[in-house]
Amino acid sequence: MAEIKATMVKELREKTGAPFLDCKNALVETMGTRKGLRGSENKRRCESV
Repeated sequence: MAEIKATMVKELREKTGAPFLDCKNALVETMGTRKGLRGSENKRRCESV
């Protein structure tokens, strides 16, 4: 499993405006890959905020 760094969460939060935990969970679910975020359920939650 990839290590999720705070900077990764911060970057996703700035792009989506989603809560910290939603962004972190999206990154954990996709093992930190941006490619995997496209279809992630948590990513959809991040975008809906």
